[in-house]
Amino acid sequence: MTNTESQVKEIVGRVLVRGDSALPGTAKLVEDLGVSSLDRFELIMALEDEFELEVPQDAQDTLVTIDDIVRYIDSHLQP
Repeated sequence: MTNTESQVKEIVGRVLVRGDSALPGTAKLVEDLGVSSLDRFELIMALEDEFELEVPQDAQDTLVTIDDIVRYIDSHLQP
């Protein structure tokens, strides 16, 4: 598990009030985890704060799984 992946799982677990160990990377936010629009907003805000980046609306729509979030963040982090 990469550092980004563990951070993302911890944030998802915290926003959804669940432990991060039960979150597979392939878990779909809406279908598998029951993420509501409010949850999604809170999740995006927490990710933006944690990783100091902005996730534009069009990119948010492509973040379907935890793995999608990890890939997005890894590709947008400053080296």
